[in-house]
Amino acid sequence: MPRVLARANSGSGKCKVGDIDTVAAQLFSLLTPAGKARFIASNKECAASFGTMCSGTDACADALRAVMNCGFAVPSHAFSCEEAQGKQQWILTMINPRPKRLFRDVHDFGRSRAEDLITGTCQTVAAVDIVIIGFSCKDLSHYNIHSPENRDFVASGAGRTGGTLKSALDYIMRCRPRFVFLENVVAMKDVNPKTGLSSDDALRLKMKSIGYLLISCVYDSRCHGSVQRRNRWWGVAVRVSERPISDSELESYQPLQDRMMNYLVRMEMEPGDMDRVLMKEDRLGSDQRKPQQKPKIGHKYPTDTQDR
Repeated sequence: MPRVLARANSGSGKCKVGDIDTVAAQLFSLLTPAGKARFIASNKECAASFGTMCSGTDACADALRAVMNCGFAVPSHAFSCEEAQGKQQWILTMINPRPKRLFRDVHDFGRSRAEDLITGTCQTVAAVDIVIIGFSCKDLSHYNIHSPENRDFVASGAGRTGGTLKSALDYIMRCRPRFVFLENVVAMKDVNPKTGLSSDDALRLKMKSIGYLLISCVYDSRCHGSVQRRNRWWGVAVRVSERPISDSELESYQPLQDRMMNYLVRMEMEPGDMDRVLMKEDRLGSDQRKPQQKPKIGHKYPTDTQDR
């Protein structure tokens, strides 16, 4: 389990290092007594079920399990979906809780049944309370020289990015999860000059058309438990209606949007805090540090390797 960092704002306010269960317990301790009581009561009423789709979103399973355990509940990992064989093995070996179903192709989610690699048979893609989706980023990524030409793919459903998202939206429309978490690259914020809208805007309109309220932010992983810089776009959508949300209704949901944004606040931590605590070189004396290797001649190192 990777070591992660969190700041406990009560007490000394110093950063603490521990595994994900320790961090979840630290964050749970910051709730008011009434907040803790509501969280535990809601878990008793209904233990959450969840599903994960593509791009390593299964790693969120450990975080969700740790958070739910604080409320004395065990979430059910109903399904995962991954096409790469190496990642499939990683999911079955490393993810806790292990998914009950492992589907191969997210494009099959337009139907109610898909091939399950665990049983070797077609199984129903279960309805869940929470679904976590990492739809393809290849068409939008700044590493793709055609990225500027692909900025309408989220809106149009074209390419691999639009196709995987469309299949995920088909599942959402059919199964109506309460919460949807989405992950992609920061290029989601790039504006399409032809329409004046970004992919983020286009997805917000799509979610609005099926009764979901979507808010989004770009996060730097260094501020949330990692020693590396990895800026990513994250969206959270809440089901608020069984029909499209009108513009007039959208105004009435503004207080809810404000509350959601308050929950998407960064931990009070600077990237340097994490570097000083976790980087091995900072725990060694100057005489113990290994000399930095010079880059090979002709080898180019991209300056924004994680900000795609």
